[in-house]
Amino acid sequence: MIALLVIFGESFRNAVSLFFIRDIVGIPTIGAAYFFYFIAGLAAIPFWLWLGNAIGKHKAFLCTLITVAIVSGGNFFLSNGDYLPFFLMFIVKGFCFGGLQFLPVAMLADVIDVDTARSGANRAGTYFAILGLTEKLAIALGTGISLNVVGLLGFDPSGGIAASTEMGVLSLRIVYCGGPILFYGLALKLIWSYPLTPARQARLRQRIERRNQRLAAKS
Repeated sequence: MIALLVIFGESFRNAVSLFFIRDIVGIPTIGAAYFFYFIAGLAAIPFWLWLGNAIGKHKAFLCTLITVAIVSGGNFFLSNGDYLPFFLMFIVKGFCFGGLQFLPVAMLADVIDVDTARSGANRAGTYFAILGLTEKLAIALGTGISLNVVGLLGFDPSGGIAASTEMGVLSLRIVYCGGPILFYGLALKLIWSYPLTPARQARLRQRIERRNQRLAAKS
């Protein structure tokens, strides 16, 4: 459910990102900015993994989502020509990209350990297949709903602001900036009560290792 909400929120925003950048901020293309976005994301992966080990993966994921939500809120107040503030917030969001991509996978690995400790079976493939299906479903739904919402409220993607209603332009702002905040907020509620703490995970790993040693001894 956490992965569904987070990916849905990202897809909800990404579907209209080019329109927001072009028509609200006034940047015709940001191909170069995406280069720095992904560089920042890749460079930040060791930091997020370190933070996950230091304070717990779910708490690190909380930090990631809160940071991206703050950036999304800041984007709402941008207007045409605010290039520097947009690029700075865009790079910050890129920095969080690593956390958004890798921390949920690391959390899923912990869930697999719980299942292994309880059942004795290794069903990692099943769990990752379910995660992959969830991601595809969230992307499809988030993209489709987002584009339909702004279209129904009067935003014209081909004509931009000049061909759109005031409500359509406002809906573009709300979908791009408010969508992630809404769905991340729902995910935060679930992550806050996430039961797999680092201490419990360590005990699970010890339990699994002892079981593996017993099985190895018998064989």
